[in-house]
Amino acid sequence: MEKLTETQRLARRLKSTRKQHGWTQTHVAKLVGVSKQTVSQWEKGRTPPRMGNLEKFCAAAGVSLSSMVSKNPAPVDAFPQMAAPVNAGTRIVPLYSLEAISGRLTTTPNNQHDGGWVSTNFQHASEAFSMKVADRAMTPNLQVGDLIVIDPILPPEPGTLVLAQVRGDIVTRKYRPRSATPLNAELHATNPDWPILIMAEGDEIKGVIVELIRLGPLVA
Repeated sequence: MEKLTETQRLARRLKSTRKQHGWTQTHVAKLVGVSKQTVSQWEKGRTPPRMGNLEKFCAAAGVSLSSMVSKNPAPVDAFPQMAAPVNAGTRIVPLYSLEAISGRLTTTPNNQHDGGWVSTNFQHASEAFSMKVADRAMTPNLQVGDLIVIDPILPPEPGTLVLAQVRGDIVTRKYRPRSATPLNAELHATNPDWPILIMAEGDEIKGVIVELIRLGPLVA
């Protein structure tokens, strides 16, 4: 089997996604705001796109950033035992309880999980999983009962929403690094009644929140 570099793997996925949508390189260039020659260089694997440009491409194509950069994006048929069928074109991720997440191993999900499946229209990394929001720390962004999809592969960026284990508790917060060391960070709640958490030795970023699925009517 041909071994690809990360840049080559990304190049193939960019080209494949573009062709699936019936787009020309010129169209992609206009969507992202670069030249056609730049898009050509991306697809040949000579230069990777900047993160901002890749995010624009993923948004236009309706795919997640993690599906582009992950080594193993998950196809629908990777999970044959589902609680309910999903429509063609959708993806599914396993639903975990807080207890399962707190002791969860960072391995590819399989059928041995505790909460069923969640369907999503985005193609997330095979390691992605979901959970129900259980507290009001991130209201109004996240509400109790919301389903969130977490990608444990993507590194957290300043300002991104993350799932973390802090002093044994599973929490959702906004990530604010204090230095170049990822775990030297503050975790901020959007609800002013909830405290800022300072990460310490033994704490862990479980992943980046990449999708919100809100069931029922939205609260204004």
